[in-house]
Amino acid sequence: VEEAEYYRVKAISFENPFRMEGSSSTFSIPDKYGKYEIKGTEAILNLNILNSVGSGLSYSGEDMIINPHGILGPFYPQSNVPIIISAYNKEDTLINSTLPMISFYDNITTIKVDNRQLTEGENLILHRKYDEAVSYYEELLKEDSTHEEALTYLSRLYTKGWRKNTQDFDKGTEFSFRLYNLTGNRYILENLLSFMDMDNREKYLEVGERIFELIPDENLNKELLWEKGKYYAIKGDFNKARKYYEKLGEYYVNPDIIYIDIYNEEFDKALDKLKDDNFKFWSISKRNLTIGIEGLKGLDKDSKEWLEFKEFLSKEIKREIYEYNFNKVYKNIKNPSIKLILKEIGMDNHWLN
Repeated sequence: VEEAEYYRVKAISFENPFRMEGSSSTFSIPDKYGKYEIKGTEAILNLNILNSVGSGLSYSGEDMIINPHGILGPFYPQSNVPIIISAYNKEDTLINSTLPMISFYDNITTIKVDNRQLTEGENLILHRKYDEAVSYYEELLKEDSTHEEALTYLSRLYTKGWRKNTQDFDKGTEFSFRLYNLTGNRYILENLLSFMDMDNREKYLEVGERIFELIPDENLNKELLWEKGKYYAIKGDFNKARKYYEKLGEYYVNPDIIYIDIYNEEFDKALDKLKDDNFKFWSISKRNLTIGIEGLKGLDKDSKEWLEFKEFLSKEIKREIYEYNFNKVYKNIKNPSIKLILKEIGMDNHWLN
């Protein structure tokens, strides 16, 4: 495509993979090097990577039954996966796509995965017989403690859960690290961290420490850079968290970078970032943040409102804030500059309309 700077390939996953019907999700997929922004007009895909990145996940019904793609990966053997190829210019603007304005999935390019037949355990998963699949794979591990297929699916089943109340992060962690030691596939550990419940913060920090001791910074992809930033944020080391968030270098940035500047009272540093045209947020107004931060400069840093706001920011950065905490602080604060920043945070988190 003329003027294309890079391409993205997106796959479509369905609740019912047999008929390509029911609820669906569309997600970007990486090439064999883990790159999502593909330069040039050719890309080589690695099935092991595509099935490890944790995309295409959904749950259904009151029992929260996981869809087979969530465990097998969308590119399982004998599957048909619709894909969309989109072209973007230097400004990250979509300029062309293989997806027409109105189309049926029959008319969209489809990848046929014909590398092998499904195994017995994979057939159980595909037909949502998850309890049988767990028993089957646990028996395989008794016979061979390094059985790669068994470790692969047990790590996913216990990390994600196959229905309500079946997540077991102790088992998920054990199987994930055993699988990583066998394969060296960092996506395994990435998925483990990304699915960990923030209600169990000690477990998250314990697992995060193990992962980041194993994988040096130069080998961290964007997802693990994000997780390492979050890891340090939860620990309360905001400056290290900001360092890893900034390493991401994404077009749309994590607003925690600005919140950490505000928390540190580094107002000019925050304002300089907001002046940068390449520094953008998905849903936060840079103008309102700029006005709010300018107003903080003359604020008494021993005032009750500043101290309450700073405590709120600390909890927001650590991911300890919930809607009821926000509402209480938002009601208490009267200072217009703080209120304006709080409003942007509330809207970004969908706590305000």
